[in-house]
Amino acid sequence: MVTKSYFYSMTFLPPTSTSYFKLFFTYFLFIFAISCKSKDVSNTNKKNNSSVNQNTIVDVSYNIDKTLKMEIEYSKSIEAVKDFKFKVIEIVSENVILEDTFRGTKLVWNSKNSLKGFLYVGTVQQESENPNTVEYQNQNQFKIIKIEY
Repeated sequence: MVTKSYFYSMTFLPPTSTSYFKLFFTYFLFIFAISCKSKDVSNTNKKNNSSVNQNTIVDVSYNIDKTLKMEIEYSKSIEAVKDFKFKVIEIVSENVILEDTFRGTKLVWNSKNSLKGFLYVGTVQQESENPNTVEYQNQNQFKIIKIEY
């Protein structure tokens, strides 16, 4: 026959610990119930609509003497070639001087009145020994866009 003392010696809890266990378990359930939060469904629709704008990057840069401002808009992608939509704006009058698109890898200021657009070179060709073709290849790696105002 199994006695009560033998039963309590098999467990690792003292005989009065069942009340502590019940108290701890009740406290744990209470804290768990309070800390649970539900997801707001109305905010998820707003996040999905704004995902279109998250892929578009707008970058603003100024020329050397800070008289002209260039706003570049392009999409964030893993492709090397990007389609840049750019505007050149005069700072004082806020007039748009030039608005155009450029397809390449990068678009930066070259001087006060010109932009330098780097073209995409898809495959790297073996360099030839003829110096005329090397100069021709180096000239075609970028495009100068002159700004007249």
